[in-house]
Amino acid sequence: PSPKVRGTKRNYCKSCGKLAYQIVLDGAPLPQYGSEAQSLICPLCSLAQGVVLDVQRLVNLYRQQGYEKDALLKARQCCKSVVNTCTTDEDATTMLLSLIHSPAFSTYRRVCPTVEYQCVLLETCRTFPTDFIEALDASKELQELGELKKQAFRVAGDMGSAMKLLQSCDEHTDMLRYILEFFLDLCEEGE
Repeated sequence: PSPKVRGTKRNYCKSCGKLAYQIVLDGAPLPQYGSEAQSLICPLCSLAQGVVLDVQRLVNLYRQQGYEKDALLKARQCCKSVVNTCTTDEDATTMLLSLIHSPAFSTYRRVCPTVEYQCVLLETCRTFPTDFIEALDASKELQELGELKKQAFRVAGDMGSAMKLLQSCDEHTDMLRYILEFFLDLCEEGE
C-alpha cells in the first residue's frame, strides 16, 4: 500500500509514477510519452526533463552547424571553380557577383552566415575576389581544426580528463564546445 499524505490529495508523478510529496506547480510537457500538455511531475523528473530538452536543443544546434559546414564547402567549391576560369580581377569580380546572385547560391547564403557576410563584403566592394576566397578557406580551416580537437578527445580522452578540462575552461568557449561535442558523441554511441 502506498503511504497516505494526511490532509492532502495524493499526487503521482506523471513521468516516473512515484508518489510525489512535492509537485512542480507549473509542470512540464512530456513529449516522450505523447503528452504535450503540462503534466504534474516531481522535482527530480523536472530536472531530468530540463536536461532532455537541453540535449535536444544541442543536437539541433549541431545539426544546423553541419548544414552550415556543408553550405560553406559547396559555396567555396563553386567560387573557386569560377575564379579559376578568370584571367583578371575584374573578370573574377563580375563572375563572382553573378554567381552569388544566382538562385542556387542563395541557398548557401541563407544557410551559412559566413558565406552571407563575405558576399555582402564583395557586393559592397569592401573585399577583392582573392580575399573573398581566402576568407572562405580560412573558415573551412577553422572548422577542420575543431574536428581535430574533437578527435583528440576521442583518441586520448576518457570522460575523467574531459570533466577536468570542462571545469578548468572558464573563458575558452571553443574548448567548451569541443568537450560538449565529445560528450554528445558518447551519448549517441550509448556510452
